[in-house]
Amino acid sequence: DNYVGEFKDDERNGQGTYTHVNGDKYIGEWKDNEKNGQGTYTHADGSKYVGEYKNSNRTGQGTYTHENGTVKEGVWKDGEFLGTVAELERAEKKRIAKEKQEELARQEKKHKYDRIYNACLLDKGSDVDMQVSSLERAVKDTCKSIAKKPSWLENLRYD
Repeated sequence: DNYVGEFKDDERNGQGTYTHVNGDKYIGEWKDNEKNGQGTYTHADGSKYVGEYKNSNRTGQGTYTHENGTVKEGVWKDGEFLGTVAELERAEKKRIAKEKQEELARQEKKHKYDRIYNACLLDKGSDVDMQVSSLERAVKDTCKSIAKKPSWLENLRYD
């Protein structure tokens, strides 16, 4: 193996070219003896990766051309191909939309709970002297229970 390039503190740092005995060659940026930043790795069989590296792994945007001419262009992480930029953007938009939908469902459930709880308090409280703390606590506990899991009749009555 042969390295020609910049060093810092006895480690490959900066621009450099590393040629392996088997014919593989990396030309690009180095940091602490690891491929980091932009670089081109050409395999002896003719396949080639041009793109970003982090800790000697393909990470970021890049293009891999197989020896047969097949091309993978997109985003990589830890040496694995994640997909094209468009595919990842669609997936991210889908994830955000799902989170918003789940948040709306949570808010609607809380709103329904609050409506049933408050209606139940008004209903139960109308026949009870609310000055008596034990009765007030019993009414609140009952209404919380109904609001958490209302029966079909209570849904109709308090909705």
